Amino acid sequence: MAYAVGVDIGGTKTEAALVTGGGRVVLCCHAPTPKKRADLLLFLAQLIAHVAIKPLTGIGIGVPGALVQNRIVFAPNLPQLVGVHLQAFLAQWFRVPILVENDADCFTLAEAKRSAGKCRRAVLGVTLGTGIGGGLVLNGKLYRGSSFGSGSGSFAMEIGHMIIDPAGIRCACGNKGDFESWCSGPSVMRHYRRARGKMRSPSPERIFRSRERIAQRIKGQTMEKLALGLANLQNILDPDVIVLGGGMSNSIPLTQLNRLAKRLAVGRRITIVKGKLGEHAGVVGAAMVA
Repeated sequence: MAYAVGVDIGGTKTEAALVTGGGRVVLCCHAPTPKKRADLLLFLAQLIAHVAIKPLTGIGIGVPGALVQNRIVFAPNLPQLVGVHLQAFLAQWFRVPILVENDADCFTLAEAKRSAGKCRRAVLGVTLGTGIGGGLVLNGKLYRGSSFGSGSGSFAMEIGHMIIDPAGIRCACGNKGDFESWCSGPSVMRHYRRARGKMRSPSPERIFRSRERIAQRIKGQTMEKLALGLANLQNILDPDVIVLGGGMSNSIPLTQLNRLAKRLAVGRRITIVKGKLGEHAGVVGAAMVA
């Protein structure tokens, strides 16, 4: 049986898993993502070694950002990785093929091939977590953008940084009022604190469940902006299905979101579902890339 290791590097936590060729997770572990570059690089090597208990065909790494010639050039929520050539670094430790891919692309590929988007022609994946990422699978293949393969990398599907309301707060990327600054997990908490919410340790899940008036207002605002962003993507790309993933997606009431988005979608046609692979979608997709 063939095995690969998939790694999903997040702004908050990083997960690594040993995955079979059929997409089954054999062994998995995760830990908080280190803040310093040197610590993070060593941590990645150790995490991979921990799950690599079988001979490997390859290692796939999902990163929240864009790459140029395998070097990370854009990662607003993981600035300690900007400029790093992960493939070259890990090649010092592991003698197997190593591929680095955008994390939202990994998520979308896994859901399109193995789960929620299976047998669909066009699958749009949206990851909601520390940031917001997007991936598009068309006829079984990832959409890469016009510059992919030219040596200049690809910034396709960086949906978290499309502007949906310039009156919003500034994102880590420098833009003001983009999708991520309204609807990512940290942004929901920032909006809640700015509105003087009373919870001492707010989280998106606690805010969405709370009956506090301010929390309910922030929830409503987030749902409206999320519906707006997804409806825009539906109107532009016309996917068969939009699959949500990431920790923040667990807090989203799908029935309400579909209802809000349909009011804005052309022809009232939009289908938003939750990914079925759960927290392992990113590592399964990264292993598939490998």
